[in-house]
Amino acid sequence: MGLTSILGSYVYQTSYDDLPEVVISSTKERILDLLGVALSGYKRNIHKPILKALEMYDGGSEATVIGEGVKLPCGQTALVRARR
Repeated sequence: MGLTSILGSYVYQTSYDDLPEVVISSTKERILDLLGVALSGYKRNIHKPILKALEMYDGGSEATVIGEGVKLPCGQTALVRARR
């Protein structure tokens, strides 16, 4: 069994109750941080030019650009998010 299979099995078998409180608390903080940064960037509109350019390409609809209601391929969505 390879390292990836071992890690996958561990993650699959782990339940919420198995997680230490510090991990749960830290994860909640990271999620709130992500939302705060996304909303702040959205209000600044610095992502609009790249979003407009990427919308011209038909590469699939895998992930939503937060606040825009637009779906792009995962890589392009990450690029728009990085511009915020």
